[in-house]
Amino acid sequence: MLDIPRNEEYNTNIVNKMKKERNKMDFATKELSKHIKNKGIKLAKISSATGLSYYVVTASLSGERPLRAEEFLKICQFLNVDPNQFSIIKKYQQGKNKD
Repeated sequence: MLDIPRNEEYNTNIVNKMKKERNKMDFATKELSKHIKNKGIKLAKISSATGLSYYVVTASLSGERPLRAEEFLKICQFLNVDPNQFSIIKKYQQGKNKD
């Protein structure tokens, strides 16, 4: 049987680590989420048009779960946008243009 420490500090540390991990969202997903928000597109519409469950769409775009590559591509196809516009290269180019 697995021996799990039961002290308060240990449990708090584990919960905090889990929250940090959950809140991590890759750059492409963040940018896609911003794009959707800026365009005022309803997540329910994305869900029905792509065949992805509403939970998958909302949880992925809020950072609660990772957005899988095929899900990302389905959403981009529905939005009629080039997936490369959300790439890390774009982030680098934006940072370079600020200088």
